[in-house]
Amino acid sequence: MRCIFFLFVVTTGTLLCAADQTATTADGRTVLLKDDGTWQYVAHQEKNSVVENGENNTTEGSLFEVIKNSAEFDFRSVRWGMDKKEVLAAEDAKLVKNEPEALRYEMTLFGYRCVVLYNFSGNRLTDAVLHIRQEHIDPELFYQDYENLKKHLEPIFGSSLSDKYEWKNDMYRSQRGKWGFAVSLGFLTCRTLWKTPRTVITLTIKGSNHEITTTMEYASQLK
Repeated sequence: MRCIFFLFVVTTGTLLCAADQTATTADGRTVLLKDDGTWQYVAHQEKNSVVENGENNTTEGSLFEVIKNSAEFDFRSVRWGMDKKEVLAAEDAKLVKNEPEALRYEMTLFGYRCVVLYNFSGNRLTDAVLHIRQEHIDPELFYQDYENLKKHLEPIFGSSLSDKYEWKNDMYRSQRGKWGFAVSLGFLTCRTLWKTPRTVITLTIKGSNHEITTTMEYASQLK
């Protein structure tokens, strides 16, 4: 079974230097960005301690390999409205294909190899689409990937505005351990929504005929 993640990315930048530095998340928390690509929350009262859910814990991940909160850029080293030449000059990932209305790159997100598609309208950048192809035999692992993506995104965007579970068939609703199977049959679709001043972000997992697709859509709120 193949799982394809489509992420439409509209707000954030990339970690460009090797030294440790800090960044501020969408909900105002401070995050330490380590030079090995991992991150952890930093307590305001003590910069060397880590805070998670009100307790001191160590929380690390590859969150900032591709995206981090940035006032200067919308995604990695680009801003919406850039023309194709500006994006080509700004993006340092491997260019795979230069299409009339898109640029295709290869890079890594959350430890997954992925393809990034920059889309243009009228030669102006409108969004970036990240495709992550992950194969599992067990459909429950696809659902775990979806939940893990939510955990990765919360440090950036804070608590979600909505977290919906839409059931077309209730057969497995009471069996949480079979929700991935329910998704693969088209019985269940899950959506999580965040908003920032510039973006509406929607994470979705859905499926049919034993094929599962997880999508991440970042839609600009700028006119």
